[in-house]
Amino acid sequence: MGWAKISIDHDGSEHRGFIAAHSRSLVSLMHLVGVVYILVFCSAVFLMEICLTLPYMKQYYHNTSSFKTFLSYYIYISIITNYLLILTHQKKSHFSSDHLTELPFRAGNDFQKQHDVPLDWTKCKHCNIHVPLRTRHCSVCRVCTLKKDHHCYFTACCVGFYNQKYFIIFSFYGIVGGTFALYHLIFFLNSSYAPFLSVQIYKYFLPYAFMSVLFGYTSFFELLLVMFLFLHVSSTAASTYYFLWQMFLIFRNQTSYEFLKRTRTVDMTVSEHLQSVFGPYWLISFLVPVPFLLNKGDGMHWPCKKSL
Repeated sequence: MGWAKISIDHDGSEHRGFIAAHSRSLVSLMHLVGVVYILVFCSAVFLMEICLTLPYMKQYYHNTSSFKTFLSYYIYISIITNYLLILTHQKKSHFSSDHLTELPFRAGNDFQKQHDVPLDWTKCKHCNIHVPLRTRHCSVCRVCTLKKDHHCYFTACCVGFYNQKYFIIFSFYGIVGGTFALYHLIFFLNSSYAPFLSVQIYKYFLPYAFMSVLFGYTSFFELLLVMFLFLHVSSTAASTYYFLWQMFLIFRNQTSYEFLKRTRTVDMTVSEHLQSVFGPYWLISFLVPVPFLLNKGDGMHWPCKKSL
């Protein structure tokens, strides 16, 4: 009956509602998969380091084993902590009509005749409010985000003014941790599975690895290690891309949207933009995840270009 009702709905509103509901369910599922993947993969890499590759390497490098174990804990804690800070700080970047009461003026529709809207503010047609410069609406989150850079499905939220710092540091430690663990995994596989620089390199091709397990030439555990190798490479490459891209944008004083639109909306030095993202003590933020060291600014007020 439900499908029959949809088929005779002339204006299509119920059909659109059905599609929208299923689209939201799909997005929620993608978010869940993304978050679970990050947490499970990072934890699995850490456990593999502690329980497999580092103990194996201890046979060859006993003097550095304690330091490498400490480094593994440090990198893992830094990755997970910064990832959780991305999630917990996402809502601070959300902009709604509630923020307007905190300003010396109110830019809502009821007050437009009595109060001037800042020239650099634009109206969001989805939220029906005026929003600050660099604030954009996210169709996935269904909310406006201060200094929105992009929506990330692996964090289930937008990267905006208040969590961009943690996203960049998370990507940085993704590079460090990925390279660190990748080296140890390659060392282990090179010694116990197949030498990389040899004619046996074909054993690392996934189709061959799968067939070898089916015919009993290799174990399922070795197949998992080969798959982990590919996940390592792809995750480290992704972390490298996001870190370099974000730093590139910071040095250009742009967001991803502004870069694609070829616009520069704010007038800030590189040093000012760095402090806007990381705060005045950026080095401490990279070494220790401390959420009380805030970035400068509020995401609503920006020094505009004169052309604005």
